[in-house]
Amino acid sequence: MPRSPGGSGSSPGSPAPSIAHAVPLYPSPSPLAALTPREHEVLVLVAEGRSNAAIARRLWLTPRTVETHIRGIFAKLDLIEDASDHRRVLAVLAFLTARDELAG
Repeated sequence: MPRSPGGSGSSPGSPAPSIAHAVPLYPSPSPLAALTPREHEVLVLVAEGRSNAAIARRLWLTPRTVETHIRGIFAKLDLIEDASDHRRVLAVLAFLTARDELAG
């Protein structure tokens, strides 16, 4: 039985994994430093306004796997479930803030 394309950690048309994945994407004081490279990819697509289904198609993942990555992002950013907050928006704001700080 063939493996799904998302099971290998890369998707068709994407560059092969490299040493760049071992280098942190953010400096350690950033809350985003704890994200895995895949969680970072998911967060970038969330920031682009993509739905979970669209993220799943783009990264060759199941929708459930995308949900798992998003839950991991929320946990690592300490975004607890609260009816008064939209965690996806808060995660995107954290991403944009960190990106702007890196850009200087």
